[in-house]
Parts: sequence; C-alpha cells; structure tokens
Amino acid sequence: MTAEQPLVAAVVPVFNRLKTTSDFVASFRDLHYQNKVLVVCDDGSTDGTADFLRCQTDVVTVTGDGTLWWSGGTNAAIKKALELNPDYILTVNDDSLLAPDYLNRLVTEAMRFPCSIMASSLVQLQNPDRHWSLGASYLNYGHVLYVNDCFGARTSHIAALLEPSFCVDTTPGNGVLYPAEVFQIAGLFDETWTPQYHGDTLMVHRAAKVGYGARLCLNAVIMNDMSHHDDVKKFDPLLSKKSALYAPAVYKSVEERDGQEAALDHLLGLAAQAGGGLCPECAKEVKRSGLTGGHAGGFEFDPH
Repeated sequence: MTAEQPLVAAVVPVFNRLKTTSDFVASFRDLHYQNKVLVVCDDGSTDGTADFLRCQTDVVTVTGDGTLWWSGGTNAAIKKALELNPDYILTVNDDSLLAPDYLNRLVTEAMRFPCSIMASSLVQLQNPDRHWSLGASYLNYGHVLYVNDCFGARTSHIAALLEPSFCVDTTPGNGVLYPAEVFQIAGLFDETWTPQYHGDTLMVHRAAKVGYGARLCLNAVIMNDMSHHDDVKKFDPLLSKKSALYAPAVYKSVEERDGQEAALDHLLGLAAQAGGGLCPECAKEVKRSGLTGGHAGGFEFDPH
C-alpha cells in the first residue's frame, strides 16, 4: 500500500444489462484514482454482456450460472478480489455512474477513519439535485421500523446541514468501501438470509460486532440510475427474493442488530403495509431460511 493510494478492488455483480454494464465500466475506467482494479461477476448473462467483458483486458471476470443473486455474485467477486491482496474492497452496482474524483474522495475519507466502513452518497441520475440515499438511521415505533435515508431531499439542502462524513446505522449498499480484512473477520454476505436485498445491512451489523463502524462520505457521490425502479412489480412483496421487503432478509437484518422481538415487530409492520397479517407461508419461509442457513437457534412464533 502506498501512503496516498491504497489498492482498491471494486466488486460488481451483473446480469443481462449490457448497456448499463458497459457504461459503468467506462465510468470506472475514467476515475482519476490509479491504484484500482475492477472485478465483475457475470451471473450467466445471455445478452452479450459475457462477450463484452471478455474483451475488457483491464477487468477481472468471474462467472456464475444465473442463480447467484446479488449476495452470491458479490461474494464470488470478493473471493477473487481477495486473491489480489487489496487494502479496500468497494461493493458497487453497475447501474451507477461515478464522477472522476469519486474514489479519491471516498478513499481519503476512509483513511481518516481506519476502522470504518465508508459509504457513498447516492443521488438520482434522472434528478441529480435529489438524493437517493444517505444510509439510514433507525427510528423504532411500535410495529414499524422507520428509516431516515433522506430520499428525495435536495442535495444543496443536505450539504448545508450535514458534516462531510457522519455515522450511519446502515449504508445505502451501493458504493460501500470496506477494509479488506472485514470480510476475513466478519465473513462474506449472507446468501441464505439476504440473497438480493439487505445483504449490506446485515454485513454492517456483523462488522460492527467486530469493531468496524459505518460512516457515510457526503462528497463521494454516485449517480444511481432510477429508471428500473419504475418497473411494474408483479411478485409477492414478502415472499419473493426480488422484493426489497423479502421477509427472511428483513427479519435477519433487524434481528442481528436489535434482537428477535424488534425483528418480529418489523415483520408485522411490513405485513400490515402489504395489506394483511403475516401469512403462514411467510412464517414458513423465514423459518426455512433460518434452518437452511444453519441457524438452528431459530425462533417460534404465532404469525397471527
């Protein structure tokens, strides 16, 4: 590691988004930060993404069979990245565009807080004067876990209110710089409980238990493409891995930090938002994830 530029390995899971992936690779390549490497996990793309990546001589590629989801794909890329002995690992999604000075800002702030996970400030690509996420602070009230992530706030207002970096309970997930040893001490992302969403939340909570707090760098900005968030959702909000409300992921990410009672309260609140109680199928799915993941401690509860 040099004093100014520690080695950063960026890990990115991709699947069937050729234009999005190619735009990201170009954005990463144009970063002013020199001591970096990009490791991509292509999880069985069939749209030309695999051919594109094979032609990128400065991109390290690992492949999956289409069943890895976000956590599995990210883990595969992390395992490959660790072989390169990086100082930091950056988890980032391909639906992002990075300013040329982005990584310099993020690493500089991370070096000021050597035992911290350093997250990025996400703004909306379609509305760059509006924030997408600034991490989250938990506000528990009854059966609902409110999350304050400043979604939709004007960037100018936020800059006037907040310090250049500040502590967060959870990170936005996209654009998070981890000291490489975090994954050696706390383990990788949990593919059983959090296959697609909330893997970053669970990881931050587990890292906190071994001495790594989370912060957010306000001036390290990622422009996040919001267009796919408008897609019509036709899946079960609590039972589908495609849902940000996937019950096992929500349960485990809250349980890790605040315990079983808070996690169950939060599930009940989400079920109410979804239009009903916690159905037996949902309860079974949460229990199945726990048992499959080797968490024999598990839990028993009456979903009604």
